[in-house]
Order: sequence, then C-alpha cells, then structure tokens
Amino acid sequence: MASAARNAPAAQRSTLPSPYQFVARRVRSLTLEYGDADHPLLVGVRANGGSTVTVEGMSDGTCDQLYLALRLAAIEQFTRRAEPLPLLVDDIPIRFDDDRARETLAVLGEVAQDHQVIFFTHHQRLGQLADEVFGAGKYGRLELSA
Repeated sequence: MASAARNAPAAQRSTLPSPYQFVARRVRSLTLEYGDADHPLLVGVRANGGSTVTVEGMSDGTCDQLYLALRLAAIEQFTRRAEPLPLLVDDIPIRFDDDRARETLAVLGEVAQDHQVIFFTHHQRLGQLADEVFGAGKYGRLELSA
C-alpha cells in the first residue's frame, strides 16, 4: 500500500465529523491511500499512535461504527440542502460490546433531535440498553410477539 495519505490534498483527508466522535477512540481520521492499480482505499488513522489501517483490518465493531458515522455524515450533509431525512437502523450495534452499543444509542438519540430515527432489533439486549440510555418509557418502543 502506498503512503499517499500523508501527501493527500486536504479534500482527501477527513477528521470524523462531530457528533459522531464515538468512533474516534479507535479511528482518529480517514484518508485515501492508493493500492494496486491505483485503486483508492479508505484508510483509518488509528487513534492510538497514528498508524493506518484499512477497513478490512478493522474489527467488525469498528467497521460497523465507521459505517454508521459515514451514514450520519451523509445525512447531515444532505440535510444542509433539504428537509431532514428519517434514519432507519437495523441491528447495527449487534456486534458491539455494551459500551459501544450505549455510545451508539446515545448518538442516535442526538440524531433524533432533528430526524425521525427508527431502530429495528430482535435482540432483547439492545432494548435493555436503550432503556438504560434513554430511560424506560422515555422513547417510542413497539414490541411484536412472535
């Protein structure tokens, strides 16, 4: 992998957008590097030391958090020009430990200040964590029986 990231123009370097800093403990920023045949690769700069890691080298939980952060950033950019979009989330924190899941739910709570957030899960654990983060009965929750 080439080290083009250090010389990339500012438009190709990105600090993760706030309020999505929940990823920042693992990945400080994003950049492009160029691999085989000059194909661009999204690369994370690790928060603990500054080494780079490709998406394939990240843990499942970090990849899922990064994916959500990028989705939220895209929605934020779109909303600057248009009406707020609803956000549908289907079990995205399922591979997170409880701390990451709580952080993610808190971020979704922030997003819900301006957007309709619909979160689907069939995992009781995530419902229990949502109760911890928001307070039982403090958010709309619909449970369907099997």
